[in-house]
Amino acid sequence: MAPTRHTVRGTPDQVLQALWDVLGERGYDVTRPAQWTLEAVRGSVGRNILLGGFAQRMDLRFDLYVDPVSGVIVDAGVREQTSALVMGGAVGAMKTSNEISAVMAAVHVHLDVTSSPDA
Repeated sequence: MAPTRHTVRGTPDQVLQALWDVLGERGYDVTRPAQWTLEAVRGSVGRNILLGGFAQRMDLRFDLYVDPVSGVIVDAGVREQTSALVMGGAVGAMKTSNEISAVMAAVHVHLDVTSSPDA
């Protein structure tokens, strides 16, 4: 599954913190292997092998870049290109895509709330 590209308003530090917060709230174990990269894992490989796409294993990676025109770019996708069996086939790929979309939508909301004058 190829990464999807998202444009986000805010500084790289704000976006990174928003991603960290949102992923933590969604039950992920989050690590920061590089300055502008987050990796997030939730669930187990064994359950995914047994239950396929009906399990909730997610192993995601978020890479941040700065574009002088559009702001912060986030490339979001699976951390490793795993086999279809481990990922849960087409159902697992769709769930992963939907999860990334939900995470990015929550990041936008998080940034809007934390940057409002009332926050």
